[in-house]
Amino acid sequence: FPYTTLFLSEAIEFFRRSIQLYGLTPSTAYDLGVCHYELQQLNEAGAWADRALALDPEYEPAKTLRIRIESQVTRAASTADAPA
Repeated sequence: FPYTTLFLSEAIEFFRRSIQLYGLTPSTAYDLGVCHYELQQLNEAGAWADRALALDPEYEPAKTLRIRIESQVTRAASTADAPA
């Protein structure tokens, strides 16, 4: 698990540097969203998925990521609301 976190953190830095050098693309925004999703940073993941979709509303990977995020948020909310 620590290796995964390190890898994802390094990947996030790589993608951010890519944006600085080449500009934001739907795929780079999506990739950042996936990294944050895997780190369970769902708000940040959702923001990157939304950026990808703002650039290309038909970008299927970002649509799928958005659905996965919403599903996980809904599941977490229903678990939190369940009686103990």
